[in-house]
Order: sequence, then structure tokens, then C-alpha cells
Amino acid sequence: RIACENLSRTKILLQHLDISFDKNSLIVLSDVLEIQGSRSIKRSLDAGLDVAIVSDAGTPLISDPGFSAVREALKRGVRVSPVPGPSSVTAIASICPIPLNDFHFVGFIRPSGETKRTQLAALGDSFGPTIFFETSKRIVATLATLIELDFGDREIFLGRELTKVHEELAYGTVQEVHSELVGRESVLGELVGVLAGSGVDPIQLEADKLIEHLLPHIKLSQIARIVSNVTSMQREHAYRRAIELRDRLS
Repeated sequence: RIACENLSRTKILLQHLDISFDKNSLIVLSDVLEIQGSRSIKRSLDAGLDVAIVSDAGTPLISDPGFSAVREALKRGVRVSPVPGPSSVTAIASICPIPLNDFHFVGFIRPSGETKRTQLAALGDSFGPTIFFETSKRIVATLATLIELDFGDREIFLGRELTKVHEELAYGTVQEVHSELVGRESVLGELVGVLAGSGVDPIQLEADKLIEHLLPHIKLSQIARIVSNVTSMQREHAYRRAIELRDRLS
């Protein structure tokens, strides 16, 4: 059996590889039908059949269907074996001009609203780089939100339709890449991006959040004492940082 994210795309692949199939050998395993598809996979495994999971592009389980089926198979002691194929995460990493010795992967960015702003603010504050997915319809708005959050000067590297016919790369600051894309009539395909990290020490970020929370309530000297007690930041440094943040936020 072959579990397909999209039947028509998988049929093209099978025909190209001259692999025979019929409608009974194909299982739909899309985001919408993942539960139903997982049940079909379970029945096939119970019947002693092998099942291959195929995604439209990229790799199954990496922001693609298949997680529940694989999890259930492993619980039942069924052998699960990976077949390496194109992965946009490793593809973008292999040619990325932003250092990726350590990175955070978040999958698709939240579609819209305050949850999206909160997520992007957290990514921008992250010490190290972040790899993310985004749709062509939302990429310009996502870059615009990063600019609104004062990350316009941050380095970003975008890959569109990697390993496909219309592959395209874009590298520069968030502002520069946004200016390039916003002038187009349309942006097609899905994108994988790398947003450079802030380079700010995580201890500094932790202390800053605590200071910002305490500023409206207590004196600077008290803030410095609390911050030095709960973080590794020295009291004198915490006091100077509290003054800086107070002046910036006022």
C-alpha cells in the first residue's frame, strides 16, 4: 500500500518511475484525512502488508502528514524505516550563508493575528537562527510584521520551491527581501526561510524580560537586587540595564 498526501501528485511520481498501481493500493493521508488514513494504514499492517508514506514534497512528518500513523506503528512493534529524500530543512541548511551550527526549527509560522506577532517576536529575540516554513500567500505579510517588530535589519535567507523547476533563493536583510517580494504581482510555491538570531546572550534576554516586568512596580535598586538573585547577571550590571530599558520604554 502507498499512503499519499495527494493522490494526483503521487500518481505522477509512480508513472514516472514505471511503478504499477491501482486505486485499492493507494491510501489518502492528507492533513484533513490523516485520522482516516491512519486507520487504513493500521488495517493494512494488520493484514501483513507493507505501507509506504509519500508526501507531496519534502519529507513526511516534517510539517507533513504521517505522524499519527508512524507513532501507532512503533507502539505496535512494527518496523518503521526512513527512505531519505528531499527535505527543505537540510536543503536550505546546505547552502545557507547564515551560520547554522545550532538552529531552531518551528515549522509553519502562525497564519495571522496576535499569535503570529508573538511567535515572530520570540523568533527575533532568539539567540540563534531559526528555520521556518511559510506559504507564498503569507510571506510578504510575515516579513512586514518582522519589520514592524524592529527586525528589518536582521539577515534572512529564503528558498522557494527548492529542488524543483522554479527554484529561487533570496538573501539579505528582512527589509531588502521584503522590498523585492512586495513589488511582484505574485509569489508562487512554498518557502523555507532562515532568520538570523539576535546574537544576544540568553541570560541578557531573561534579565531584560524580568526588568521590563518589574519596572512599573518597584524602584531600580530593588529591581537590580531581584535580577541579580534570580539570574547570573551582576547587581551593578542589572541596575545599569534597568536604567537603559526604563529610558527606552518611557
